[in-house]
Amino acid sequence: MLLLIAAVPLGVHAAVPQAAVQQVPAGVDFSPTGLSARGEGQGAAPVGTVASDDRGASRLAQRAQHLTIALSVFAALLLAVVGLLSFILRQRRKVVEALRREIAERRAAERALQDSETKLRTLIEHFPGTVFRCLDDENWTAHFMSGRDQHIVGYPTADFLVAGGRTLGGCVHPEDIAWVSELVKHAVEEAGSWEMEYRMLGADGQVHWMAEYGAVVPPRDGGPRYLDGFVLDITHQKQAALEVERQVRAFAVLNDIASRSALTLAEQLSTALSLGAEFLGIEIAVICEIHDERCRVTAIHASSESGLVQGSEFELASSYCDLPVRAGYIQAFESVGASAARDHPSYRMLGFETYIGIRLEVGGRLYGCLGFAAAEARQTPFSAGEKYFVELLARWIGAAIERDQAAQHMRRLAHMVRHSNDAMFLVRDGIVIDCNDAALVMYERAREDIIGHSPLTLSPPMQRGGASAELAARYLAAARAGQPQRFEWVHSRGGGGTFDAEVALSGFDENGERLVIGVARDISVRKQREREVLELNATLEGRVADRTRELEAALEHLRRTQDELLQSEKLASLGALVAGVAHELNTPIGNAVTASSTLNDVYRQFNARVATGFTRSVFNDFLACVDEAGRIIERNLSRAAELIGSFKQLAVDQTSDQRRPFDLREVVQEVGLAMKPSIRRTPFRLVDEVPAGLKLDSYPGPLGQVLINLINNALVHAFEGRDRGAITLTAAPAGEDWLRLVVSDDGCGISAVNLKRVFDPFFTTRMGQGGSGLGLHITHQLVTGILGGRVRIESEEGKGTSVTIELPCGPERSGQSVVE
Repeated sequence: MLLLIAAVPLGVHAAVPQAAVQQVPAGVDFSPTGLSARGEGQGAAPVGTVASDDRGASRLAQRAQHLTIALSVFAALLLAVVGLLSFILRQRRKVVEALRREIAERRAAERALQDSETKLRTLIEHFPGTVFRCLDDENWTAHFMSGRDQHIVGYPTADFLVAGGRTLGGCVHPEDIAWVSELVKHAVEEAGSWEMEYRMLGADGQVHWMAEYGAVVPPRDGGPRYLDGFVLDITHQKQAALEVERQVRAFAVLNDIASRSALTLAEQLSTALSLGAEFLGIEIAVICEIHDERCRVTAIHASSESGLVQGSEFELASSYCDLPVRAGYIQAFESVGASAARDHPSYRMLGFETYIGIRLEVGGRLYGCLGFAAAEARQTPFSAGEKYFVELLARWIGAAIERDQAAQHMRRLAHMVRHSNDAMFLVRDGIVIDCNDAALVMYERAREDIIGHSPLTLSPPMQRGGASAELAARYLAAARAGQPQRFEWVHSRGGGGTFDAEVALSGFDENGERLVIGVARDISVRKQREREVLELNATLEGRVADRTRELEAALEHLRRTQDELLQSEKLASLGALVAGVAHELNTPIGNAVTASSTLNDVYRQFNARVATGFTRSVFNDFLACVDEAGRIIERNLSRAAELIGSFKQLAVDQTSDQRRPFDLREVVQEVGLAMKPSIRRTPFRLVDEVPAGLKLDSYPGPLGQVLINLINNALVHAFEGRDRGAITLTAAPAGEDWLRLVVSDDGCGISAVNLKRVFDPFFTTRMGQGGSGLGLHITHQLVTGILGGRVRIESEEGKGTSVTIELPCGPERSGQSVVE
């Protein structure tokens, strides 16, 4: 752009002189002093006056040419300068772009380096162990150490740096420092690396196991030699490995115990508990068997001061066994008093602070519990290895108990087989390979005559269903195919003769072979009884008919006897009624007789006075006496008539079973009147609390009989040995169209044994003392029979007896037919 700007003026300017030579008039002066025009014969002339002088034009043209050349040279130089500047600018721009790219690359590299440093720093800070750089000096003075707060053994990180004064070598366990130093020294001499496990003493005073991996950093530019590495705390892993080793040793001992068949189960369990207690560092180890919510100690490892002995029993809910059994998994408490189990009854009763226990299962079912306990609280928590050891020990004990139970079961089976009365034998490929002692007795043969021979040698050639060989082959084949067989078979004895037997065959596998076990039972006696039964059945029908007739006659006799007894009871009640009538009528009739005799005496006296003369006062006295005597006679005769009417109705009801509507209170009062003489001779009371208005359409006679029986029964039995008591009668509606009548007493009650039999016929506690045992039986029959109701008796010794009778109010509710 600068070249174009420069070129345009030059070009214009250069073209002007040529035209000016031709057009400029004469007299124009192009001298340096300026252009001037001179006129002819004049000095200086104004511009515009051009001299027409040829020489002047020549000089002007020459000057213009020089000027043009100068301007051209100037323009060329200017163009060269401009080109040079443009080249320099382009080169500078390239350098600037290169510098910019380099700066951007450096910044990117710096950011990447910062990111890498951040990641490395984060990685080191979050590394589970400690990354370090230390000097190769005597104490391995730390130059760098990861961990913002503290070293993995608990000391502040700043203490290990150069200014802190604490060294890595000073934390190594005194027993390990020598060989650790030797190993690092060897690595430095070889300019290599090292791996080692050693112990360090932490700030808490505990021993920590460390795994260290390091390498030697050679010195640079005369600087010091560094040791780089990282340390991991492997205390838990080391402890777990040590526990595994302990477990392996312990279970090796247990397996050795299990392999000794001479040891009993009790000896095996005792050794297992001793090893478990030693492994856990706990003094008490117990195996408990649980049955019916109770725990029984079956094996124990403890001192006598613990208070636990073999055979001790506890309620499951109040024992430590309840904790793992209810939870269903292992329970471990370093301090029971500081745990959620502190309110458990077992802690209040036994007070063990340390406890770890687990369920014991035998054959997939709960057997009991394995537990370890100590009186003092444990200082360290139970580790995962210790819990796993307890789980494995529980499995081992469960397996030992199961093995012993299986062996015991086998011994029992062997004893049962050996001493069974049934013959038992094993058959393989149609040959008897074993048998029990009962087979020798049953078949009357020696063992060598049975074992190694076919079962057909124990049978005759033919059976009732066909040939023995054919039938035996079919039965054995079915048993080998898994189909149990049961059939009857005729066997032969070694001494001659045959006998019937019931045979059962079943197959099973043993070491890849199919065996058949057979059981034969001698049924000769049973078959004989069956034949006798068949013969007996032939005459059974006649004997049954005879026996039936005998039973029917006995039943009819019993029915007549029962009716006679019932009638006698009614007559006895009627006799008591008559006695009551006589007694009750005696008082009003006696009063009436006394009043009438007094009236006769007064009448005779009045007649005597009339004959001799009398006064008005004598006449008034006579009239007053007649009036009073008349009222007394009328009142007593009315009372006697009332009693005779009531007793007549009660007597009619007692001697007949006629249905009629009546008020329950009236029947109760009539019974009360009848029973009053009997009650009056005793110190007891009859309390009538039956309200009026309870209507029934039923049989008042049987109902009165029921009440009389219940009151008499209470008078005879309820108050024995007492000088006071009360019999109370209450009644109330009991649902729709039903009444409830209750006869209760506050006597001595009935025992639970006798209460079940009070309604049985002829049952009485006063047999031979006037009791017939039929009163309550007849009561039950009357209530449930003709009255169509229900009766229930309740009693408690020392608190009295209550008899509840529920009666329908009408015939349509009772289910009884109406008899007029």
